[in-house]
Amino acid sequence: MNNKNSFANKIYAALMPLMLVCCISNAHAVGYDIFFCQLDVDRDNVGAGNVISHDYFCPSSSEVYLGSCDNTPLTGNCGTYTPPTGSQDNCPNLGNPSQTDSDHDGVGDACQGDRDSDGVPDASDNCPLIMNSDQLNTDGDSQGNICDDDDDNDGLTDAQETIKGTSPLLADTDSDTVNDNTDNCPLIPNSNQLDSNSDGVGDACIAGAPDATFQESGSPYFTNAAYAVAIQTDGKIMLGGDFNIVNGITRNRIVRLNSDGSTDASFNTGSGADLYVRAIALQADSKILIGGSFTQVNGTARNRIARLKSDGSLDASFNADTGTIYSIQTIVVQPDGKIMVAGDFTSIGGGIARSKIARLNSDGSLDASFNPGTGANAVAEICSLQTNGNMIIFGGFSAYNGIVKTYIARINAAGTLDIGFNPNIDNVISDCAVQTDGKLVIGGAFTTVDGIARNRIARLNADGSLDSTFNPGSGTNGNVYSVGLQADGKILLSGNFTTFNGIARSPVTRLNSNGSLDAAFTPPGGITGSAEDIAIQPDGKLLLAGSFNNNGVKGSALRLYTGDIDNDNTQDGADVFPSNAAATADTDNDGKPDMWLQTNLYSCNTDAQICNGLTLDNDDDNDGIPDYIDADPLNAAIHTEKIFSVNGSYKGSSIKESANTQ
Repeated sequence: MNNKNSFANKIYAALMPLMLVCCISNAHAVGYDIFFCQLDVDRDNVGAGNVISHDYFCPSSSEVYLGSCDNTPLTGNCGTYTPPTGSQDNCPNLGNPSQTDSDHDGVGDACQGDRDSDGVPDASDNCPLIMNSDQLNTDGDSQGNICDDDDDNDGLTDAQETIKGTSPLLADTDSDTVNDNTDNCPLIPNSNQLDSNSDGVGDACIAGAPDATFQESGSPYFTNAAYAVAIQTDGKIMLGGDFNIVNGITRNRIVRLNSDGSTDASFNTGSGADLYVRAIALQADSKILIGGSFTQVNGTARNRIARLKSDGSLDASFNADTGTIYSIQTIVVQPDGKIMVAGDFTSIGGGIARSKIARLNSDGSLDASFNPGTGANAVAEICSLQTNGNMIIFGGFSAYNGIVKTYIARINAAGTLDIGFNPNIDNVISDCAVQTDGKLVIGGAFTTVDGIARNRIARLNADGSLDSTFNPGSGTNGNVYSVGLQADGKILLSGNFTTFNGIARSPVTRLNSNGSLDAAFTPPGGITGSAEDIAIQPDGKLLLAGSFNNNGVKGSALRLYTGDIDNDNTQDGADVFPSNAAATADTDNDGKPDMWLQTNLYSCNTDAQICNGLTLDNDDDNDGIPDYIDADPLNAAIHTEKIFSVNGSYKGSSIKESANTQ
């Protein structure tokens, strides 16, 4: 044994009690730290170690407090600490060859114990000065997340990620294999990093840009146009039209695509329809109604309307029987399972007179309780069913049941005309959409409404009069075939136009709620052709059916991004609050969000009533039952109250009842 070290250890042992007393009597505490004394740091050579701490206030951040345990502090008490000469051990009784001293107080970390009182010894604590009992260390470096300014080690600090909206704990927030620090659209998957205009912003982040993930090999993509599109609850996409090959596979006029645009091999209609499919409607039981000009489906007679099973085979239990039917243009499934059909026919259901509109029972037989009289005198389509059972019909007709009604009318659930609804339109209407406030957006070939110029797009008040607050300027220079509404109230149009209000837009555009062009929605100029139908996916992306040329690539289905203004990872097409990252949904359309996003930039907990300027809705379905006791808070049709045990909870709101509530 080295005699010098042995002697030093003896002195250390002899003076240890004195050191403890002097440290306790002279210690100053700031927060949880206590100043330590150490024998081998004795700056005034009186045999008692000096107090050295960064926590005690000194004028300069480069200085430390230099008190002493013998009540004879150095002049001024502050100075720059210089470790003593030689190889003195800063923790002589514990092995610590690294001599690590994180807080530079002269005492090695190995002797510090558990300074942050988190139950993890400093020697193994990845953040010894800040409590972190979980020792979370996402990127696997030497620092725990609580001490690390780049938790996911993606090259962006946590503060930068908060500003961008990306996750500080995920190096690749959108899971597209491109790390956040190099991803040109880090919140929307775009592994191809396509940037058509080379502005550094990926196409996926630009409203109106094509979704390059929606494509499939095979030439041509579709051999002919698609006329109708519908989206299943599982994200698969139904398309009908006049095509017979899709992605190199025979699919006669009806096809189902997977969400990536590939052909769904599990859906096979055999020889399919013999003529075009114009309408598609999805039932709650996953069966699929199709309408058009066909007379056969997979070799079996079906006169312009048929029902398919979820695998594409013909549903033999549904047969609308014979009639004088030229085409079915629209199919709408009522909540009770009955089926509204409209188009170009004079009889249906075994030859019973029904002109252009009829209602069928769920098996395809005629529902005689719906009687439109002589009906419409030319092709008709159905806009939508209203909550009171009424419906808007539109098309090329000029009369309904012998009463003059030009191109649009409202009828009640029994088929009789609502004579109080009297718009004055000068030409054919091709589509319409009903807003949550009851106003009606119409598109078509017309140029005036109530004698006022409205080129092919207009909005009507609930009573049918022109809504003058909606002004599209000079409108479109070609016909509008389809109208869609985003969750935030913006309006999507498609057709065969190339400009809107004099600005190039083809064949789809988006309007603000006042009718002006939404300049943020900019489909690339390389897309040409005609868009016959549109549908908005649950994730907010926009699907178009028609006949397109997308920068030299021909096709009949196209998917576009609708943007994500607030970076909440929800496309604006499905975001009721597109400028507020705290929320996205509003079931009862009262302007209040159903709930806060669980991972939003504002970190609002589920109990918060106000977040980022929004007030939480406590009755999402507006049925008079507070959400916290509503068995189904998003469905007004269900009025059952939730059963709670004492101290039960729902949606994060603490419920304390003295007894169960039924």
